[in-house]
Formats: sequence, C-alpha cells, structure tokens
Amino acid sequence: MISRDRLVRDLFAAGLAPGQRVVVHSSLRTIGMVADGADAVIDALELVLGPSGTLVMPTFTFSLPEWGNPPYDPATSPSKVGLVTDTFWRRPDVHRSGHPTHSYAAWGADAEEVTSSQRDAVGPGSPLGWLLHRGGVILQIGTDQTTNTALHLCEELAQVPYLDIGFQEGQSHVTAHRRSPSGGIERVRVDPVPGSSEGFRRIDPVLGAAGIVREARLGQAKMFVTSLAALTGVVVPVLHRHGGLLLGTRTEDTICQWRRARLHQDRAQQRRDLVDLFVEGFPGGQRLSWTEREAIESDAELLAGQAIATLTPPTPEGLVKQLERRGISVEDRPEDGMVFSVWERSERRICLWRGALARLAALLREIEVPCCAPLRGVGLESLRALAMAHEGFHALTGETRSSLQARICEEVAARLFAERLLSLPAPPLLIDVALMHWMETRLPSLPAER
Repeated sequence: MISRDRLVRDLFAAGLAPGQRVVVHSSLRTIGMVADGADAVIDALELVLGPSGTLVMPTFTFSLPEWGNPPYDPATSPSKVGLVTDTFWRRPDVHRSGHPTHSYAAWGADAEEVTSSQRDAVGPGSPLGWLLHRGGVILQIGTDQTTNTALHLCEELAQVPYLDIGFQEGQSHVTAHRRSPSGGIERVRVDPVPGSSEGFRRIDPVLGAAGIVREARLGQAKMFVTSLAALTGVVVPVLHRHGGLLLGTRTEDTICQWRRARLHQDRAQQRRDLVDLFVEGFPGGQRLSWTEREAIESDAELLAGQAIATLTPPTPEGLVKQLERRGISVEDRPEDGMVFSVWERSERRICLWRGALARLAALLREIEVPCCAPLRGVGLESLRALAMAHEGFHALTGETRSSLQARICEEVAARLFAERLLSLPAPPLLIDVALMHWMETRLPSLPAER
C-alpha cells in the first residue's frame, strides 16, 4: 500500500517545491494501491506546493448538446478526465471555473484568479495561458502526451491554419450550454475548437531532442515534469514549420483529417507533413531522433536535385535515355502478388507489374480521407510512370543505404525526384503515406530488403 508520505517524498524528488504553480494530469490506477486513493494524491500535492503555491487540474465536461451531454453546472457536473480531478473540484477549498466544455479547478494562493479569469477553452485566455506567464509547470502522472492539453495551447500560439475547423464538416465552432446563475440554460460559443489529441504523442521526438521533460516516479507511475514556458518555446516554432505534427492519423478521427486537408492547401506544409508521416510509417522510422528526421527532409531535397541534374533534359524521356545509356532496361510484367516495381541491380533491369499497379489505381479512386482526394485522379499510366521514376532514381544513384536514416532519406528523395519529373494530380509521397496510414486494404508492397 502506497502512503501519502511516500507520495510527498516522490513529488519532492521529482523537483516540485513550495510556491510553484502546477497543472496536473493524472491516472490514479497507474500509481498503484494508494491508501485513501485520490484524496491522498491531492493531499500530497497540496502539502508539497504549500499555501503559497497553486494547484490546477482540468475538470472537463464537454457539455455539448450535440453530444447529448447535459448543461454544465460548476456545482454538480462531474469531471470526465479522471477520478483525481473529479475528487479535487468537490473539495471545499477548491475553486472551479465556469467554462462549459473545458473547466478548470484550482487550489492555493491564486486559485480564485486562475478560475475567474478564464475566457477561452485552452488558449491564451485559459488557465493554461495564465500559468504560461507565471512560471507554470505541467505534471503528468501516469499519462502520455495525449492528455497534455497545453499542446492545444501551442496550436493556438502557433496559429496553425486549421483552427477554424470543428467536429462537423463546414463547422468552425461548437455551441456548448451551461446553467446560468438564475437557473436557466445559456448557450456559449466555443471558438476555436480544441480538436482531437490522438496525435499528440507524435511530438515525443521533438520533446526528447529538446530535453525539456524530466522523468520521475510517483509510486508505480511514470511521472513527467515540464515547464510550460519551455514546452511552448520548443513546440510553437516546430509547428510553424511542421503544422500537422499534432494531427492524428486514424481514418475515423475526422476532425484531424479535415484539418490535415486544410493544412495541405499550403504546398510547403503538405510536403513537410507527408515526410513526417512517411518517416513514422517506414519500418523503424519511429526510432529516429527529431534531429535525424529533420535532416531527412533537407538531405532528400539535395539528393533529388542531384539526380535531376544528371538528366538532360530533366524529363521522363530524359530519364529513359539516361537509363538506356547505362544499359538499364524497363520491363513490364502482367502480374505479381508481391510488388509494384523493383530495380534488379544484378540484371540491370527495372521491372513494373501492371496488375499490382492496376489494383492500386482502383483503390486510390475509393479512398475517402479528405486530404487524399487528389489521389482519385491518379490512373494506371501515371502510377507506371511513377514506379519507373522511383526505381530509376535508385538505379542512377547506386543505393548506398548505409543506415536507417540514409535508407529513409533515399526513399523520400526517390519520390521527390519522381514528383519533379512527372505531372501528377497528387504528390508521390501522398500515395505512400495513404498506403501506410489510411488504406485498410492490403496491397502488394516492396519487400523488406527493398
């Protein structure tokens, strides 16, 4: 049984101290068997921070009539984000804000100011924005980045281009409801809409490279301590370049897919997003550090440019002539159950399987992920040209592939090379990313050694 005193020792060991302002995300079950349960965890946090500190917790209710949730009442509405938070707001010395979807509760020196000043859900006018400018700290107990609401704050600070997209198609906001002081029901516009957090764990390589997250233990739970200022200082500049990094990839996560389609209207953002998704979907790609991943984008552009420079003229016809001069033939084969195309180095031959390419062309016409709409216009002959250009790149460059980073870099470069040669309605990378993340039907793909 884990005692309150042990929790206090663990919190001090993690670097928490009296007078700090801390927002806590928690999973009670991960801590282990705690004597007095959620109350012991709250008591320990209050003892460590002391009366000069401020303890803040989300007590979100998502009180949206369209979701069938009842009107928000700060005196009665249960928190939907964990037992510790639901226990916390009910204590007599705790204040709770009036936001109908994203309320917060607070205890300590600044509790009333934190809760009474909330103007928006998770942005600069929320308790997170208040904490950001007052040295606030994020404490995650047994949870990962999908619970880190401050990443929504980062989205707003970075002004990512999809903030005006809500949970319904064509909807820029949601309308919540709450009890008014007179007992009636009032409707409240929530704008911008905090979207899905399913993709938030994709930020882990960025945080790991920055070294801003301190890991500790609370009982049996992993605990992460992060300065809010450090988090926003690292993540916001990354989102300026990689605007889709916090968007999830599940097909059923429609708000993320609509938001990604909006992001992809910017060609530079589309390319960076597709490279990020390609690296994550490539076998072993998730093991790469953020520094290695960033290098892939610039190095792949360089490799593609060098390959293009070898062609005179830099056209598909020029590629064929260059391959012929090197004694490399292109051979069409009717069917194969394993691959679309392959560069057979020993035979000096590029093989293309029209059957597999035809099945892919048919599937591309059916995919419904919003950002993949351009794929419906990619036909068999375009895919054949794409496969030839992809394998032709490897034939021209010699395939060094000395490391995982180099292998992924060359694969990205092959697609950028093909993109520059061909006039396609969609980037070649989008086809691969669709196969990796959004197409449930299994199609032939390159063998592991390719």
